[in-house]
Amino acid sequence: MTSSGKREISTSTKPSMETSSRDDAVQLNRAFKGLGCDTAVVVNILANRNASQRDSIQQEYETLFSDDLKKQLAHQLHGHLKKAVLLWMQSPIERDVTTLRQALTGPVIDIKAATEIISTRTSSHIRQIKQIYTPSFGTRLEYDIDCHTSGDHRKFLLAYIDTTRYDGPEIDRLLVEDDANAISKIGVKKSGMDESTFIQIFTERSTAHLIALSSAYHKMFRKELRETIKRETSGNFKYALLTILQHAVDPTNHYATVLHKAMKGLGTDDSTLIRILVTRAEIDLQKIMAEYLKKYRRPLPEVVHSDTSGHYRAFLLSLLASQAEIERIFKLFNCQVLDLLDLLHILPFQVFYATLSLLIKILHSHGFQSKSLAPCIGLALLFCTSLVTPSFAELERFEHPAKGDGSLSFLVVGDWGRRGFYNQSLVAYQMGKIGEKLDIDFVVSTGDHFYDNGLTDLNDQAFEESFTKVYTAKSLQKQWYSVLGNHDYRGDVEAQVHPALRKVDSRWLCLRSFILNAEIAEFFFVDTTPFVDMYFTDEEHTYDWRGVTPRKAYLASLLKDLESALSESTAKWKIVVGHHAIKSAGYHGDTKELNDLLLPMLKAYNVDMYMNGHDHCLEHISSLDSPIQYLTSGADSKAWRGDLDSEHYNGDDLKFLYDGQGFMSVQLTNSEAEITFHDAFCKVLHKWKALKELHSAV
Repeated sequence: MTSSGKREISTSTKPSMETSSRDDAVQLNRAFKGLGCDTAVVVNILANRNASQRDSIQQEYETLFSDDLKKQLAHQLHGHLKKAVLLWMQSPIERDVTTLRQALTGPVIDIKAATEIISTRTSSHIRQIKQIYTPSFGTRLEYDIDCHTSGDHRKFLLAYIDTTRYDGPEIDRLLVEDDANAISKIGVKKSGMDESTFIQIFTERSTAHLIALSSAYHKMFRKELRETIKRETSGNFKYALLTILQHAVDPTNHYATVLHKAMKGLGTDDSTLIRILVTRAEIDLQKIMAEYLKKYRRPLPEVVHSDTSGHYRAFLLSLLASQAEIERIFKLFNCQVLDLLDLLHILPFQVFYATLSLLIKILHSHGFQSKSLAPCIGLALLFCTSLVTPSFAELERFEHPAKGDGSLSFLVVGDWGRRGFYNQSLVAYQMGKIGEKLDIDFVVSTGDHFYDNGLTDLNDQAFEESFTKVYTAKSLQKQWYSVLGNHDYRGDVEAQVHPALRKVDSRWLCLRSFILNAEIAEFFFVDTTPFVDMYFTDEEHTYDWRGVTPRKAYLASLLKDLESALSESTAKWKIVVGHHAIKSAGYHGDTKELNDLLLPMLKAYNVDMYMNGHDHCLEHISSLDSPIQYLTSGADSKAWRGDLDSEHYNGDDLKFLYDGQGFMSVQLTNSEAEITFHDAFCKVLHKWKALKELHSAV
C-alpha cells in the first residue's frame, strides 16, 4: 500500500464477475465450519475475485463475524495452497514485504528471490517497502540485507534500495555512451574499480537508460552487454546485474524465464512459482503467458497443471485463466469453475480447452445450455484422449540419379548461415569453382544454417541473405539436401522444414530426418539435436521442440525407422549425415548420446561414412574397429582457430584436423571413394581414397 495507507492500483486488473461481497463472506464462513474446510469453495471464490472485491470480502467478513479472514485462511489452509492464497490476499507492497522477510530470514534463505524482488522494483516502490518493513518486523530492511549477503552483492543491494532513480522515458545519450565505454574497459586492466563501475551504473540509471545502454554497447563493441556481465562478474552479484538488465529490456521475457526455471527438471520451485503468478496476475500475466508460449512452445497453464496437484493446482490455474472464458463457461453450463478444472486430471491441458471450446460452439449453436450437458462433455473428452497418442511419420524417401557413368560427386558443407560474413562468401566462391570442376550432382549441408537462432518465420530475410544470395555460382544451382542443427532449433523449425521455402529457392530441401537414394549410394539424414541431453536443460536458449515431444517416443521411432532402412539398404555406399559429431577432436568433442544410441547401429549395418558439422573445423577420423570414416565439415563461415584438442585425442585414428574455414568434396564410383578437404582459398588440405572392397586408404 502507499504511504497514505491506500492500496496501490495495478496497471491491469483481473476483470470482475457480478458478485456480492457479503454473500462471498457468508459462503467462506460456511466453508470453514464443520469437520474440515471446504477448500473447493475457498478456491472458487477467492481465485476469481479482483483486488477491490477481495478487500470488500475481508471487510464484510470482519463486520459479520468479528474475525480476521486472513487468520482464518492461515488456520484452515495448508501447504502451498495456504502460501499462495495468503499472498493473494495482500496488497502488492505487502506481498513484497512479506516475501523479502521470508527470503532473508526464513528457515530457508532464498537470496535469489530477495535479489529478484529488489532488482525489479522502482525506487518509489522500494521506498514504500522500507516504510512498511520496519514497523512490521522491528528491524530495517538494510539490516537484514547486511546480515545475509556479502561482498559486491551486498554493496549492490544496499546501494540499490538507497538510491532514487529517475523513472521517466528520457535518456542522456552522451551518458549512455560514457557508460558503455566504462564497461568496455572492465577486465582490460583488472582493478578494484571494476565492480564499483557496475554498481554505480546499475543502481543509479533508469530503466530507459539501461535499455539504451544495452543497445549502444552492442553497436559500439559488437558484444552483448549480458555476456560481458557474465564474463566479468560471478555469483549473486552477477545474478543481480543480469536480472536488472533482462527485466529492463524485456520484463515479460524475464518472468517467463523465471517461471521456466522454477518448473523445469524433476522438482518444482513452488515458492518462485507462487510468487510470480500471484504478483503478476493483476499486472501482466496474460503477456507473460504469451511470451512463455512463444519461447518454450508450451502453454504455461499446461506446464503448471503437470507440475502441481489438487486445490493448489486449481487455484493457480484460475489465476492463469482468462476471466472472460470463465464467465462464458459459467453462463453456459451453470456450474462451478472447479468442476471443469477437475477434468484436467483426465487429459492434457491443450486438449481439454480445445475440445471444450469446440463443444461450446457446437452445443450453443444447437441451443443446449443446461448443466445436464456434463455427461456429454465427459464422454467427448474421454474420446479425445484417443486422438493425442503421439505418432511420428516414417522417414521420407527421395531419389537423385547418378551420372551417366554411374558415378556421383557432391560437396559437403556446414555451419554457414552468417549472411556472407566470416568468409562465408569466400568459401561459397571456392565451392563454386570445385563444384564446376567436379560437375557435382548436389550439395549436402550438415546443419546450423541460420545463426544464431534459426529462422523466425517463413518470411525471415535471413533465408535469402544467408543462402540464396551467397551460393550464387552456376555449379551450386543444384539440389541442397540439409539436416537441422542445434542453432536451427533455436528458431522456428517448422518454417525451416516447410515446403514453402522451396518456392523461394527451389534448391532448398531440409527435413528432420529422411533418406536419399542416389543409386550407388544411399544417404540417411538423421536429426541429431534431440539426442543431446544438454539442450533440454539449457537455461540460456530456447528450442523449438514441436514435433519432437515426447522426446523418448520420437527418438525410439527415429531409431527404429533408421535401423529398418539400414538393414534393407543394398547400396554400394551407406552414408549417414547428422549435425553432431560422433567422433571429434574439435571443441565439442565426441557426442556421448550418439555414441551410445546411434553408433552401435552404424557399425552393425556396415555404414561407410558418417558426415557431420557442429565443430567449426575440417576433420577426418578413421574407425579402428569398423569401416566408418568420421568426416566433419562445419567450417563454412566462423571457424574456431586454435580451439582444438588434437594433442589429447585418444580415440580412433585421427588422420586430419584443420581449424580454419573450408569445405569437403566427395567423389564416388562403384568401387572407389575419394574425399578431399579444401580451405577458403581452394587449397587441398587433405585427400583420402579407399577401395570399396578393401576399404583401406590408398
